[in-house]
Amino acid sequence: MADRRVEPREWWREVRIALRRLARTPGWTALVTLTLAFGVAGTSGVAELALLALRPLPFSAAHELVAVWETRRGMRRWVAPANYLDWRRESESFAGLAAHDTRGASVTVEGVASRERVVDVSGNFFDVLGVEPSEGRTFDPAFDPTFPAREAVLALPAARGFFGGAREAIGRTLL
Repeated sequence: MADRRVEPREWWREVRIALRRLARTPGWTALVTLTLAFGVAGTSGVAELALLALRPLPFSAAHELVAVWETRRGMRRWVAPANYLDWRRESESFAGLAAHDTRGASVTVEGVASRERVVDVSGNFFDVLGVEPSEGRTFDPAFDPTFPAREAVLALPAARGFFGGAREAIGRTLL
């Protein structure tokens, strides 16, 4: 098959012919358009997730962080609290060992309740990650996260949403 170069005038003519053919079969055209749209959206979404996964963590020694979990019946499980305390006490391989658990909870601020994602953490969590709060303080490392918790550290968006800002959240009460 010979290489056929299309002149600019011919190119527009070809486009008009293609559009006329697509207009004759609107169902097929819609199907092809939707397929292309989903393909582009899926590719963009995967690319965005890849960028998020490759972005370095915002911690001073992120390359030294590891996750530790238990395996039961071939499935990853969160570490039982008693095991975590044993590992923390007996560990000689880690500079620090902290625990966290994410869950949904009802949070009430000044009589207004909302469903939020909360993270229960051990008292040394922020020290192990090497992060400091923008305002206020983190937990005392001796903090005992047994319920009912007496202290909370709010992410900046939560502090803004509940109290109007980080400074305004310090010392305030939430349930």
